[in-house]
Amino acid sequence: MCWNLLRNLCIVALFIMISLSFSIKTAYANISLISQMTQSFDVIEGESYQGLLKLYNNGDQVQDVRIYQTDYRFDAEGHSFYEKASTLARSNANWIEINNSIVSVPPKDSINLLYKVIVPEDKKLVGTYWSMIMVEPLPIRDSRGSANSLMEKEQDVKIGVKQSFRYGVQIVTNVGDDGKYKLNFTNSKLRYDEKRDGYIFQVDLINKGEYWLSPMVWMEIYDDYGSQVGRFKGKQLRIYPDTSIRQQIRVAKLRAGTYQVLLIADNQDDNIFGIRYTLKVTEP
Repeated sequence: MCWNLLRNLCIVALFIMISLSFSIKTAYANISLISQMTQSFDVIEGESYQGLLKLYNNGDQVQDVRIYQTDYRFDAEGHSFYEKASTLARSNANWIEINNSIVSVPPKDSINLLYKVIVPEDKKLVGTYWSMIMVEPLPIRDSRGSANSLMEKEQDVKIGVKQSFRYGVQIVTNVGDDGKYKLNFTNSKLRYDEKRDGYIFQVDLINKGEYWLSPMVWMEIYDDYGSQVGRFKGKQLRIYPDTSIRQQIRVAKLRAGTYQVLLIADNQDDNIFGIRYTLKVTEP
């Protein structure tokens, strides 16, 4: 009997935790960001411009939203870093003015959050500078004006679920047009995918230039006779200066032999990058 009672109590506790977690997620999800997640502007030094974030509250109560800034970077290993604003050498966080750190969005209504970017008058500025504006809905307040946090009072709540949700808007400033573009290819390898009975060509792309890149990537494979085996597409991904991404291009099943590969990254402007590889394929 004791075992059955304990089991039933555990089931009830688990149900309560799941229900509370669902209700919190629903409350946070009431806020929608009706704006581009990346907002970029081409400017010159000393110029200023304004941007706008539109927030909509789909809920039935006033929703407070916290607004703050971070830096942002990523690498080919799949890591993303949200560091203190103005940490990175190419951060534009200090150029951005936001009037409010907390805004209230009425139920079933929207508000416009304006921000201003003032580019310093510095002739040395060139290339892409960026940071993030974070939009984080706060716990909905009750009639007493206090936050409905499950962890608010230890004596009132013994079991709680803490969950946060936020949007990150990338604010990008491209200064001038006489900087350098450079893309490095590294850590290339061909591996066999047993599940799909084919190969994947993996390569890391590192932006060593001064402007962001968003190249279309593909590879062309040729056999020993110079005949094209196929052309295979990668993903179009954004690469900020001093960040990197990993391309994993799925190719057809290859017979054992030696192949020549031409890998192209086309930024769809005057900047096209390429590299040649020799692949030696053995039976998997």
